[in-house]
Amino acid sequence: ILNGVQSGGIVGTPNVLPTEWILMSGYLIGPGAYLNGADLTNTNLTNADLRGANLTNANLSGADLNGADLFRVKSGGIVGTPNSLPPEWSLMSGYLIGPGASLSGANLSGMNLSGVNLSGAVLYAANLSGADLTDADLGATVLWFANLRDANLTNANLTDADLRGANLSGAILTGVQSGGIVDTPYLLPTEWNLIGGYLIGPGANLSSANLSGADLSGMNLSGVNLSGANLSGTNLSGADLTNAILTNANLSGADLAGTDLTGADLTGADLTGATGNTCIDISIFIADQTGSCCTNSGCASISESNCSAMGGTWTEGGSCDDCQPAADDCPADVDGDGTIGFSDVLVILNDWGVCP
Repeated sequence: ILNGVQSGGIVGTPNVLPTEWILMSGYLIGPGAYLNGADLTNTNLTNADLRGANLTNANLSGADLNGADLFRVKSGGIVGTPNSLPPEWSLMSGYLIGPGASLSGANLSGMNLSGVNLSGAVLYAANLSGADLTDADLGATVLWFANLRDANLTNANLTDADLRGANLSGAILTGVQSGGIVDTPYLLPTEWNLIGGYLIGPGANLSSANLSGADLSGMNLSGVNLSGANLSGTNLSGADLTNAILTNANLSGADLAGTDLTGADLTGADLTGATGNTCIDISIFIADQTGSCCTNSGCASISESNCSAMGGTWTEGGSCDDCQPAADDCPADVDGDGTIGFSDVLVILNDWGVCP
């Protein structure tokens, strides 16, 4: 067992080495090798197994790491530029950045990490304050006590990430994808919450999220992508869903009392049994266009099921002209009881006098 072995300057050729170990440039190289400060200039490390190896302060000038396994490799202070690295890996500010990397305590503050794949990486207590993580893949990443203050996480993937004690105050989370997040962050940006493993706030990407029965009342969900999401029985009372994408979302039985859905896209959404007086821009209901739907707030061409869910009157193949007030066929029926009688005369006499 050579895990953690330190070497360098070895001469001669061993007759046999453990599986996955090699001797290159005087160093024993394999999983868990301690190569802190090693001079690996121009060393051929193609397909080398460096899982869990410590490459801190190593010199990788001209080294060939194509196909090398760098899972959980430790780095920092690396000098020189490798000739090649495995796919999705890069060397930035002395750190080897890639999926499954071990970057505990790494100082990545202010770095441009946009588009990097750090899925499964360990970033325990790492400093990512002000870093640009736009479109970064942080799925299943361990971010215990990491500093992500003011980081840009636009469209980043945080699915299954562990955010225990992480500081995300001031972070930009627009378009962030989540779900399955475990543990609780120390701080989140204003108007953001962690509910059911999802980061929920304005502009979040919650496509296909399962938020059935969740309490999202009063939350700012403007511009959120909830396409295909399960919101059945969800409490959305007083929530701001302006310009939200709710295509094919399941809103059956949801509480929409006071919910603002102005500009939202509800194409194909299921509103069966949804309750509450809702502020809706009725022009958004254009799905199917199979008939006219007359409601108290206007008219739209939508499917019969959506019209029924809104409490409207649906006419197959009709037009919005069908929603015009019907002509008064009996003007003498003043009290509107369907008959002309003494009660109508009383109404007239009650209003007798000088016009106001």
